[in-house]
Amino acid sequence: MTNPGNVALDLGANPITDTMTYGSDGSGAAVAVPMTISFDASSTTDTNGNGRLDSGDTFAYTANFIVDQATLDAGGVHNTASATGNPVDSTGADISGLTDPVDTSENDETNGDGTDGPTDPNGNKPTVVKITQVHSMTVAKSTTDTAGDVTINTAGDIISYDIVVTNNGNTTQTGVVVNDALTGTVNARCGTSILLPKESCTVTVSYTVLQADIDSNGGGDGNIENTANANSTQITIPVNSNEVIVPIIIFVKSPDLADDSVLLSKVVNQKQISVGDQLYYTISAENTTENELEIDVRDDLPNGFKLVANVVKLTRTGNDGNFGTDDDVTSIVTVNGSDPVRFGPITLADKEKVQIGYLIKVGTAAQQSNAVNTAQVYASGSEVDIGSNVAAATVQVLADSVLDQSTLIGKVFHDRDGDGYQDPANVTG
Repeated sequence: MTNPGNVALDLGANPITDTMTYGSDGSGAAVAVPMTISFDASSTTDTNGNGRLDSGDTFAYTANFIVDQATLDAGGVHNTASATGNPVDSTGADISGLTDPVDTSENDETNGDGTDGPTDPNGNKPTVVKITQVHSMTVAKSTTDTAGDVTINTAGDIISYDIVVTNNGNTTQTGVVVNDALTGTVNARCGTSILLPKESCTVTVSYTVLQADIDSNGGGDGNIENTANANSTQITIPVNSNEVIVPIIIFVKSPDLADDSVLLSKVVNQKQISVGDQLYYTISAENTTENELEIDVRDDLPNGFKLVANVVKLTRTGNDGNFGTDDDVTSIVTVNGSDPVRFGPITLADKEKVQIGYLIKVGTAAQQSNAVNTAQVYASGSEVDIGSNVAAATVQVLADSVLDQSTLIGKVFHDRDGDGYQDPANVTG
């Protein structure tokens, strides 16, 4: 401040009054944290060093303000300052008749950060510091299938979406809401609906898959697509999220097996057997098609024949395509039922060959005759979709040389006490 008059001024301890409001037009709220004002001796001209603002003297003060979030939200600040002093004589005494403070403010000069605002009613031009506001949000969307199988394949599956809104501007966003057309979400409040810069909020929505989605295969492209958007009081044009694509897995029923899809053969390790003997059967199956097949092998056992175990050996040829070599791959296949027996499901790659090996025990119900054992391929789980020829293996069941063709010599008695001897007729107990 400079004294252009001819009367010295006593400025006192705090001559500067600084008024600051948010916004650029002076109509905003007063700034909560006032300016920090300090005397700038290096820029002050005190001609006689008396500490008074004599005619022609210049006293300098600096004021510092730390920009806060409210300043950014308001777009700037509106600032005026004034200085007062008491007229004094050369001794520093108040001059009679001039005891009222003298307002030395005229206007606040523009500094490097601001521009002169319009002249206020007191004739002062406030300094207006404008802040470049950046209103910006991003919307990110992700999804998980909460149906339990992490696959969308059935009407009623639930897709859960997380919609994350982030304020990546420099202003506070208020009234933040999320919209999602697919899930019927309209103006869902995001968190507290207020986001400071760098803050995020999340809205979780869900969609229940309809039968129409499955039937149409997601409208024909095999997917359920979805986007969301968000807006705020400051950002009125909705900000779109990334598109989330959830594939629909359609289980297509395999075509019916042709009757000659699989070439089947069957052999047995013995030609003649008796009750109590065990047989080892081997069924060979070759996929004659260029398609992968899912099959069961049905085996109809003769009377009195019983499978020894409920799992059987499955052998696949290696790269050489032959059984009985070092590169054979063996595993087990599940057995279902007892008569008939079904082995499967078994997956056959195109042109693949497999063998099923299993052990059979001959029981007392087996009849003395030729026992024919037949097998045939069916589509997995089907009772009618036949996929192969009938393969058969025949064994001859012989009479037991001891039990069936022997003459018993001696007495037949009831050994009630189990000691192996015939007791006298008068023995009791």
